[in-house]
Amino acid sequence: MSDAFHSVAAVAACLAVTPCFAGIIDTYSVGSGQFHSTVQIDFSTGDGYVFNVAWSGTATGMDLLQIIDQAMSVNDPEAFQLVTDDFGWGAFVSGLGVGDSYEYGTGDLWPEVENYWHYWTDSGTAGGPGNDWQSSWIGASDRIAYDGSRDGWVFILPDAPQSVPTPAAAVVALLFGGSLGSPRRRRR
Repeated sequence: MSDAFHSVAAVAACLAVTPCFAGIIDTYSVGSGQFHSTVQIDFSTGDGYVFNVAWSGTATGMDLLQIIDQAMSVNDPEAFQLVTDDFGWGAFVSGLGVGDSYEYGTGDLWPEVENYWHYWTDSGTAGGPGNDWQSSWIGASDRIAYDGSRDGWVFILPDAPQSVPTPAAAVVALLFGGSLGSPRRRRR
């Protein structure tokens, strides 16, 4: 059998026995304008979604979520869900949904369970965007977005948003990863 067959078989076997902990499920581009920001939403299941948001003028982190909500809801009102509560000091994001993934929480089970959306920002100062996630000290209503800014939302887990693999790394892993452990035969 060919090396290519062994590589494909090894990758298929690996996928068959690997637990299904999802990663980034989908990436969307929404909005219009001269500036671009990224919003990443990670659910407690491990499913993550990345939104590349275009906008003009001045925008806050909350504005970015509203741009996503308006753009995604045009054809399907259930494609994106944004639920906020106003406690007088600004909007509190209590529910987010993308497709079939939806989670809601207000922190009412804390400290036993952190059932709320943790808000993260990335200034990109540690080697580029995606490498410098910091838990935000301010809410999304007060965070001023800038061209290239990144916002992350993570439900329940106090961890930073998951890493988004580069397309090149994913291709290399799929094409060559399976051949690392497969035996090679010499033709004589």
